[in-house]
Parts: sequence; structure tokens; C-alpha cells
Amino acid sequence: MEEWKPQPGDKIFYPHSSLSDNALKSYLTGLGCQVISTVVYHTIPKQIPLNEKNMLLDNYWSIAVFTSPSAVHQFFRQIPSEDWNKKCRINIAIGNTTALSLKKNKVLQVETPQMHTFEGIFDFIQKLMP
Repeated sequence: MEEWKPQPGDKIFYPHSSLSDNALKSYLTGLGCQVISTVVYHTIPKQIPLNEKNMLLDNYWSIAVFTSPSAVHQFFRQIPSEDWNKKCRINIAIGNTTALSLKKNKVLQVETPQMHTFEGIFDFIQKLMP
């Protein structure tokens, strides 16, 4: 894969649970990225509204951040990985289990930060920035 660094204005998609806090979105927005976050599951999985599915597949995403295997599972139950692989440059998994879940769903370009925390994700993305 060619070297790539996120730029201010890049679009980043962040699927998450209804219990997630806004730390990741706030951090990325602070870097100047356009962050679209959507709740992809509650205790009972949520269906992604058709207009959001269309928006996801009508755009090209610099980064998608997956913070749990359940987020991966629920997202790819609704969005085919074949379609997603054409729309997202890098899929960041918070840890090895989430990365494995992405790979099991045939997601390409999966990266995992060395430190498996939000801070690890922040550091990983920061290193990609110019």
C-alpha cells in the first residue's frame, strides 16, 4: 500500500455503539477531519437507515474506525464488505480481536495501533497526519 497521511478536510467514518463517548470524534474533528459517526448498535442491533447507507456508499472515506467486534459484525450485516472495500482507504481496528473480525468479514486494508486503546488510535492517526 502506498504511504498515505490524513489531511484536514478528509472524511472519516466512525461506526460505534450507543454507549460510546465522543472522545474519538472530538479528537478527529480537532485535527480538521470531517467526521461522520453513526450508532450501528444498541443492546438490540439498530438497522442503519437507508439514507445513511446511501451516504456511506456514495462517499469515499479516508479512515473508518472500528472499536469492537460487535460494531464490525453489525455494520457488515448491513453493508457488504465488497462495497465497503471500494469506499474506504484504511480500516482501523482498536485491537487484534476487532481486526480479526474485520478480516473474517473480508475487509481489506486493516490496521491496528500498537496500543489497543482510544489513545492508541489517536497516536496512530496522528502519525499518519502530515
